[in-house]
Amino acid sequence: VRCGQHSSLVVIDWVTAGRIAAGEMWTRMEYRSDTEIIWCGRRVLTDRIELCDTRLMESLRERMKGFHAIVTIVVIGPRFYPLIKILKEDSKRREENSEGGNRWVCAITELEGVDHGVVFRAAAKTTIELDDLLNARFALLRPVVGYVPWDGNM
Repeated sequence: VRCGQHSSLVVIDWVTAGRIAAGEMWTRMEYRSDTEIIWCGRRVLTDRIELCDTRLMESLRERMKGFHAIVTIVVIGPRFYPLIKILKEDSKRREENSEGGNRWVCAITELEGVDHGVVFRAAAKTTIELDDLLNARFALLRPVVGYVPWDGNM
């Protein structure tokens, strides 16, 4: 993705464990996602998510430690400054919800070389819990974009 100085951008990469009710929890799965963001002619993010089973280590299902949904959200640009400001303030503390035993975890990283930019990563035990986390953290996205992609009301 290439952006100019006055651009605003939200990139969402969301993956779930499969049809859990059918027993498809990270089974026979290979997932790879590459994201590169060029801001004002400079690369500010190169990100890869790669999930697969290998014979050299424990299964993907074991490595996911019971988390069934993961998301990476990149937020850049002046239109999202109020949201980015809140996310940056949140990044100063370790985020973990331990009610009922680590229902979700998240981390927020500032993008270097961008006036207003963060990467938000989270994993949750269920898609509903991830949805709840995102609705709480990204409430300021709705007034700017008009909807939030994870609520199914596009």
